[in-house]
Amino acid sequence: MKNSQNNKAILYLHYYRIAYIAAKKLIYPKLLRYNSYFYYNFSVMKRVLARHELEPYYLNQAKLSIRIYYGFFESEGSQSGRLGITAGGADEVQVSQQFKAKTQQLHIAVDPDVMEFVTTSAFCDQLSNSLAAKRSEINWKPNNKMAVIVYHGGDESDSWQSECIDEVQNYLGKFAKRDVQVNKDFWEAVLAQSSSISACLGVDPPLVKLIEDSFVARIVALSTDVKDSEEKLKSKLEEIYREETRKTYLSTKVPNVSEERLILLKKIKFVEKLKEKNKELEIELDTESQEIYFEGPDSQFDEAMTKFLKQMSDMIEKTLTLSDRILEVLGSNEGLKKVKCELENNNVEAVFVIDKDARIVGTSTAHVDNAASLVNNLMLEEKVQVDDKSKYLMKSAQLSKLCEEINSDTAVRIHRNSSNDDIHLAGFRKDVIDTKKKLVTFLENNCIRDEQFLFLSDRETLSCRASSGRFTIH
Repeated sequence: MKNSQNNKAILYLHYYRIAYIAAKKLIYPKLLRYNSYFYYNFSVMKRVLARHELEPYYLNQAKLSIRIYYGFFESEGSQSGRLGITAGGADEVQVSQQFKAKTQQLHIAVDPDVMEFVTTSAFCDQLSNSLAAKRSEINWKPNNKMAVIVYHGGDESDSWQSECIDEVQNYLGKFAKRDVQVNKDFWEAVLAQSSSISACLGVDPPLVKLIEDSFVARIVALSTDVKDSEEKLKSKLEEIYREETRKTYLSTKVPNVSEERLILLKKIKFVEKLKEKNKELEIELDTESQEIYFEGPDSQFDEAMTKFLKQMSDMIEKTLTLSDRILEVLGSNEGLKKVKCELENNNVEAVFVIDKDARIVGTSTAHVDNAASLVNNLMLEEKVQVDDKSKYLMKSAQLSKLCEEINSDTAVRIHRNSSNDDIHLAGFRKDVIDTKKKLVTFLENNCIRDEQFLFLSDRETLSCRASSGRFTIH
């Protein structure tokens, strides 16, 4: 139909309609002889048809043919029930039996993404129930930008239309959508993990649509939840990117690295320093398995391995010569902790180890020598000599009790030989000095002392030996 003829037909429909409600023109390029006009109210459509029946309109001496179009409700390709404008059509109006007298329908524009989320989630029941209260229902086909509200109320007035439109629009207005850009280099990996993406968004996840044309992941959710869902989605995408990138990394596991060397690497923060400039680098130190694992991009991996091998070659070990008594103290939990604190307080890059021998492992000769000096200065071994006047105390209960108290209160180890000649002390310097003072004081206060007493009895002078409150008369 030419534009002039088309415009005349439009003017006719506009002029003769009663209570006209805004119509939307739908253009179908393949149907050159048909134009469609969309009416929101079926009752208005009936009045237009009735008016045309009483006063038909002629266009170029041909009667204008008008009939109802069911394009929204029929399968694609169906030609029955179209509304058309032709030159020479039949002069009777046909109304399909699909429209019952008490049923009215209204088309409403919707967002297909929002409708897809609503109709595939628990929100569908909420919308259906709210419309059911108004004796209506909504029908929608996937990917369609129009939905159909069907009214079963039997009221031919137009009031239901605004109520249902408001109900649907207000409900759908609670939802929002966000597009998150996906790195196109990882698009296939994201597609492969679409199920895990939804799982990470919660028990009742939002709708996530992967749109390949623009490489975006579209989220549809409640407006109150969309921001949180967007952050979770971005985090999941970053995780996928890392997993895919790691597949290209170099990796190796270095076995048989001694525990003390691994502990030293931790102490000098070897891993942290490497990762400051190599963000993608992964290094794991396993002291239990005595191995170290490297993983990262080519350049970072190569740099890490080079620095590791140099660090290992620079390490120095030194064995200390210490007595069994000192080793006994140093090998205790308290002894190891005290040496560790001493090395840390003096910023010594070394660790102290006791297995068969006492050893120090350090990053250089200077650090090892410094550590050895600190350990030697920390410990002390002394001997308390017992003279003849105090030997009898070596087997006394008082001395045994005192030694037990010292052993329980300090890290000092007390050893007495079988000949009862002296007492050996070993431990931390300060503790040994204090313990020696206690033992010397005890022996001095309880040793045998010679005293002279004058007895005037038959002009006889007696020599008495006093010891611990006892007197022996000679």
